[in-house]
Amino acid sequence: MPTKTATKSKKAKPQSPQALIASNVHLGPPFAGQGPYPGGAWGIFPAPDGRIVPCPGFWGFSRHFPTTGGIVAQLGAETGTGVAGCALYSGYQYIFKPTVAGEQTFILTLNMGPVSRRPRYGSVQIAGVLQIMGPGGHWADFYEDLPSNTGVTLAIRPRIQAGGIYTLRFGVAPIVNNAGYQSYGEAILNSAELKQYLPYGAQVAQAARPKAEQGGAALNSLLNSVDEQEAQNISLHEAATLGVGYSS
Repeated sequence: MPTKTATKSKKAKPQSPQALIASNVHLGPPFAGQGPYPGGAWGIFPAPDGRIVPCPGFWGFSRHFPTTGGIVAQLGAETGTGVAGCALYSGYQYIFKPTVAGEQTFILTLNMGPVSRRPRYGSVQIAGVLQIMGPGGHWADFYEDLPSNTGVTLAIRPRIQAGGIYTLRFGVAPIVNNAGYQSYGEAILNSAELKQYLPYGAQVAQAARPKAEQGGAALNSLLNSVDEQEAQNISLHEAATLGVGYSS
């Protein structure tokens, strides 16, 4: 069925404030606590923050600032590591039950800080990822190589089933292919904003980017690693101890 498009005609009536409020859901920040849906839960991954070993021969460091959506993700090869690859996907996860069905739009804005790449004869990629999976499928968008000190927008348009359990994830991911000389990558995300636009706010979906083409093997592996990487639920009180103090 064709849809009616808005015009600038004097006869066109603007949306009421109530409709504008109802058409979108602010998911974060903060990316902690219950979130906007009853029973929902925000978590961080990998957890806990700090230095980790994401792959044999590599070291990683991850830190989260849930009150703003900030992330620091570092990944490097250890001395003596030969030809090998590794990825460190660091971010936030929201498990929730939507209350409205239909095609919806999730728009993520990443406000990037410095991004560092030291390939040292290997290669370093810094990806940005937004994905959701649950009843009906798995939808994802990604930015293959994030720039420094700028804003980036990612968007997905899943067909949601009301009452189903969905897992929504986003974050940044250094992907390092070492050639034997300690390749290193770092992403600093200053802040993030995530909104959900419901079917009767679908005019915003026109701003969504088309579905992303499939990337390399390492990036595709990230998109399919949701079940392999557990997230740690985080409360608003805990979030305040990790980053800037939360205020309602």
